[in-house]
Amino acid sequence: MCRAYFILVLLLWAEGIVAQSPSKYSDSEWHEFWTGRHVSCFEQDNYGYIWVGSDDGLYRLDGYKMVVFKNDPVIRETILEDHVTALKEDGDRLWIGYKERGLSCLNLKSMEMTHFRSSDTLPNTMPPGITGRIMIDHSGVLWTGHPRKGFSGFDPSTGEVFRFPQLPGISTKHSLSDQQSYNSVYEIVEDSKHRLWIASHHGLYVLDETRTKLELIPTPQDPSSPYLDVVMLSEELVGDTMLYLGLWASDFRSYNTLRGTWKVYDNVQYSGIPYPAFNEIFWDKEDGLLWLTDEWHGIYGLDLSSGQVFFEKLPEDKSNYVGRFFIDRDDMWWQAGPKNCLMRESEEHSPPSPQQIKPRISGVYVGTSPGFHGEVDTIYLQHPFSDFAVEYSALRYRGRDKIEYAYMLEGHNDNWLEVGGIPFANYVKLGGGEYKFKVRARYNGGEWSEAAEFHVIVKEPFWRSTWFLVLLIVFTCGLIYGAYLWRIREIRRLEETRSALQRRIAEEEMRALRAQMNPHFIFNALNSINRQIVKSDTKTASLYLTRFARLMRLTLDNSESKQVPLSSELEALKLYIEMEALRFDHKFTYSITVENSIDQDVASLPPLIIQPFVENAIWHGLLNLKDREGHLEIRISKSDNQILIVIEDNGVGRKMAAELRSKTATTRKSMGIRLTEDRIAMMSQETGVDAGVAVHDLFDSQGVAAGTRVELRLPYSIIQE
Repeated sequence: MCRAYFILVLLLWAEGIVAQSPSKYSDSEWHEFWTGRHVSCFEQDNYGYIWVGSDDGLYRLDGYKMVVFKNDPVIRETILEDHVTALKEDGDRLWIGYKERGLSCLNLKSMEMTHFRSSDTLPNTMPPGITGRIMIDHSGVLWTGHPRKGFSGFDPSTGEVFRFPQLPGISTKHSLSDQQSYNSVYEIVEDSKHRLWIASHHGLYVLDETRTKLELIPTPQDPSSPYLDVVMLSEELVGDTMLYLGLWASDFRSYNTLRGTWKVYDNVQYSGIPYPAFNEIFWDKEDGLLWLTDEWHGIYGLDLSSGQVFFEKLPEDKSNYVGRFFIDRDDMWWQAGPKNCLMRESEEHSPPSPQQIKPRISGVYVGTSPGFHGEVDTIYLQHPFSDFAVEYSALRYRGRDKIEYAYMLEGHNDNWLEVGGIPFANYVKLGGGEYKFKVRARYNGGEWSEAAEFHVIVKEPFWRSTWFLVLLIVFTCGLIYGAYLWRIREIRRLEETRSALQRRIAEEEMRALRAQMNPHFIFNALNSINRQIVKSDTKTASLYLTRFARLMRLTLDNSESKQVPLSSELEALKLYIEMEALRFDHKFTYSITVENSIDQDVASLPPLIIQPFVENAIWHGLLNLKDREGHLEIRISKSDNQILIVIEDNGVGRKMAAELRSKTATTRKSMGIRLTEDRIAMMSQETGVDAGVAVHDLFDSQGVAAGTRVELRLPYSIIQE
């Protein structure tokens, strides 16, 4: 993008403008609109902007302000140098020539700048430095002159350069400096036969249509002026044959390209000075006038039909020096002196049509940005930086004070706002959405023109965007889910704490139960020893005491453990059964069977968990038998996550035992069986595995009680290393 420095200089033309056609010069007035710069050239582009090249940069005028383009050595996309010497409109492009550099091309829509190299030595490049106008021939080739280096052409479509560095016919008798000076080319014009006419310091040349043959046009010999210093040509041939030339410090003349004849206009002079310094020619086809600028004296008008010459004197307080002169499409006169620019309005014959004053968007500024001055279709803004300003102009320099504007921003305010001659609009803090800016113009209260427009898209603030809402929903869901997971973890932690506490309580209760069972068993064992001593059976008493000691040792070893190996539990159980069998004179036998799949050293049980049921079977089932020998059978097996312990006797059965039960026996039952059942219930609650006690009565084939079977279902567990 071409970098531009923007000077907010309103072109306020004081005292108003007097309308006057260039042909009616007597009543027209000049007004100063710019000072302080030396102007090299004027040009009006395809859209109507006036471009001014100076020694201090490139300027674009829209009737209200100037946009300034300056060289910046840091940024490539600027003009190559500040001294602009030539401008040429070419559709949507503007060609720019420089005093010491080559060519640049500015795209008037995108404002992008393209540069073309210049060099005296590199092949296929133009020489540096451009003088006079840039001319575009019928094939689109650009032609321009160079100081002391002839002229050249450039084809933008192919990039090919055509160089003519040396003009023919320059005598080598001159000094080298003079020879180089004579080689300077100022103006180039193409005729209908596609020949090029070249104005140079050495004379008038013609280049044929094939661009191969360059000839010097012979002139009437003048001993005092052996060559013609042709500094200007008319932009086109009048009547396709007459070429008008201005000579430096000499005269004004024409050349008939058909007949090859010259004509000198001796009457083109001012105040008796015979040698005006001409440097610009403009042909007004409508009025049949040639307008000539004299660098020293002012502006001449030559009526081609009558030969009458008019002289346009500048204001008394301004110098008559005219460096550059330009007439725009509205017959506005623009002229530049050494350090000032003057303008003058022609008489307006009829008001412009609405189409002629359709405004253009001349500048868009977003926030504090320097602005964009090219073709605008859509601008994008981001909330909250949604401020922007628009400049617009009808690009009509004549009658500018009679132009009125109205604008609207669809989507924000759908009513036209009439603002008179104000050429700008501002909007601040626009909300998100799509808008369309429109501006129209009318002349002197007439019909409104078609509107110029562009789109404005303000992106919604991020908290209103779909992605943010989705992200917010996801984040909220994640937060809720995280809170849910945290709550679940807290509940589980509380449950684990509660379970740990309950386990601790259960362990303490089971320890208390074991503490209650041990005295109960010890009481019974000491009673048995006491009976043997009373009976004076010292041998039996000694054997009983030995087994009792071993049983106490096992009981003490297991008393602090929640679980003991099955082998240790069965060893204690065998000692107890043998002690009871010895105590009751072997009135019963017993057997213990363990399933082979159970590793007795690995599988574990709570200590003394079987003993109360074995004791109950012996005391209340087997000891009451009269007609048969008693037998106690213990079977241990495994099923899934449970261990099944069956204690079966062939005693009198529960009904008969209840009839024979004594008060002591009742107490034993209540203390032993009840405490063990409580232990099993706590084990089930702690482990979550179903555990319990089931008691079944056994009968023979005649229905007579034949014993009792007790089934213990306990959680299967193993000893942890």
